[in-house]
Amino acid sequence: MKKLLLSLVAIVGLTIAANAQSTATDSKNENITVELKDAVELTLTSNANGNAFLFDNVDEYENGLTNLNASTLKVRSNKAWKIDVKANSANFTGGDATTPMPASVLSVGIGNQNFLPLSTTAQDLKTGPRGTNTVAGNFFNVDYKANPGFNYSAGVYVMNVVYTLTQP
Repeated sequence: MKKLLLSLVAIVGLTIAANAQSTATDSKNENITVELKDAVELTLTSNANGNAFLFDNVDEYENGLTNLNASTLKVRSNKAWKIDVKANSANFTGGDATTPMPASVLSVGIGNQNFLPLSTTAQDLKTGPRGTNTVAGNFFNVDYKANPGFNYSAGVYVMNVVYTLTQP
C-alpha cells in the first residue's frame, strides 16, 4: 500500500511539474496592401505587305482590293476592353493634291466582314475579356479594303490608321 501511495504521489507530482512548464508565445498581425490599377497594352504588328495596296488594272480600280490578315492586334488587360479605329486625318496625303483622296476609301474589318469606312471619328472595332493575349478574342487579325474607284490621279497616297484600346 505504501508503494501504491508513493506511486500515486509520484504521478501527481509529475503531472503538476509538466503543467508548470508552459511555453511562452507572442503573436503580431500585419496588414499587407496590394493595390491594382487599370492596366492595358495593345500590340500592333503589320504582316507582310498587309498595309500596302497596288492598283494596276481597271478591275482593281472598279472593285477595290482587300488585304486579309493585314495586321495582327494583341491585347493584354486586367478588365474588359474595347478597341476603336479611326483615320488620323480626313484625307490621304500625297498623290494629286488637287483631288484629295478621303479616308473613307479605306475600310477596316475583322474576318473579312463588317468593314468600317474610316473617318476621323472613332468607331468601335472590337471588344474582349480581361486577360493576356492568349485568351480567346484577345489576339486577332484585321483586314483592310481599299476602293478608290476612278476618282483619283495616279500616285502614292498615305494615311495613318489609329487603334485605341480602352477599358470602358
